[in-house]
Amino acid sequence: MALDTVRSILGQRCAMYIVITTGVLLLVLLPSVGAQSTNRDSPPWLRFAAVATDECLPDELSTLRKIVPMFIHWHYARHAEWLQDEVIDPILEAITKEEEGQEGTAKGRGPIFRLLLALLQAADGAQAEQVKSGIPTYVLLENLRAGRAPREKEVGRLQNAFMPHLTCLSEHRKTIEYLTELNRMPNFPNPIVNPTGKMGRFIGNFMRKHIVVDHVAITQGILIAALNAHKSIQPLARQSRTKAASLVLLEKALEKLEPKAADEVRWGGSKKALRDLLDGRAELKKRQEMAIQELVDSFTALPKDYQEIFINLVPSSSPRS
Repeated sequence: MALDTVRSILGQRCAMYIVITTGVLLLVLLPSVGAQSTNRDSPPWLRFAAVATDECLPDELSTLRKIVPMFIHWHYARHAEWLQDEVIDPILEAITKEEEGQEGTAKGRGPIFRLLLALLQAADGAQAEQVKSGIPTYVLLENLRAGRAPREKEVGRLQNAFMPHLTCLSEHRKTIEYLTELNRMPNFPNPIVNPTGKMGRFIGNFMRKHIVVDHVAITQGILIAALNAHKSIQPLARQSRTKAASLVLLEKALEKLEPKAADEVRWGGSKKALRDLLDGRAELKKRQEMAIQELVDSFTALPKDYQEIFINLVPSSSPRS
């Protein structure tokens, strides 16, 4: 009988131990499972190691105050990386191959070389001046590519610092995730829609303004130079293999710069695409002015606490309440 009593006590204690252990495990694992579930709901490129719940700031406004400057820093770095490695690099590669006679092109700095150089002049005038001074283009291309890995590493560091904090947001998480789509240039969402929530209209207007004003300010001059070069080379390419080879290099650079424009060239020809671009500049200016005004209007409609957070996303010359 004493043995039965001992067995009963041990059984009760084992059951209590199992219950307590299971409870502790659930407390530890559930936040992690919840974060993983939240990550599964995000686009693949936004999945990341989540910040632990106890590391989050006490409210969403505090989190936004912390992460909006982090996003701005990350975005500027990503934009610089895109310009250097996805725009200027293909342009310099095309010019280098033209100068050295690679891939069937004519060797030297002839008329086609000068047409391609106009793209570099529009993208990075300082590098174009170095080419004009006699520096071989392959030297500039090698120097540019030497900095690629550090640029990529810095952008990755900033992304990894920013992304985990999204798990600290609930009400505004989808809105901020949508904002990060600006870092996928030039493949922006089309059309841009206003996210739901009290700051959704402002974020949508900021994204539209950024694309139609800031992004276009960088790309339009390069695009005009590219279409002008294509219009000049295309008729010659029908009779010359070297010109046809140069045209292929140019189209590769154009595809990186503006995929939509590359499609327009393939279907309608560069002459029409250039004409449409030049004829549309007046309408573009109106769209840009409207985009800025709508951004300012939606900013002034934000609650004061949100205005303090997003003030650096509004043009400094605009009136701020």
